[in-house]
Amino acid sequence: MLVGVNLLIHNIDARRAGLLHGVPPWLGIVTGVAFVVAGLGIWTIAPLGFIGLILGQTFYIAWAVWMGVILSAVPKTGTASTPASAIP
Repeated sequence: MLVGVNLLIHNIDARRAGLLHGVPPWLGIVTGVAFVVAGLGIWTIAPLGFIGLILGQTFYIAWAVWMGVILSAVPKTGTASTPASAIP
C-alpha cells in the first residue's frame, strides 16, 4: 500500500510541477491507485486485492519502461570533462 501512496504523491507532484506531461504521470497515478486498492483489498476482499495487485504490477512495468525511454532520450548536461579524482 505504501508503494501506491508513494507513486501517487510523486506522479501528482511531477505533473503539478510540470516535470512530466502526457501519459506517464497518469499511468503512474493509475498504478498507485491499483497498489492502494491491492493493499486495502488484501485485508477486506481477497479477489479485489489480487486484481489490484495484478493491475498494479502490469501498469508499474509499463510506467517504468516508459519513464526509462523518456529519461534516456533527455540530453545529458552538467557532466565534467575530467573526473575530480584525476585532478592533482
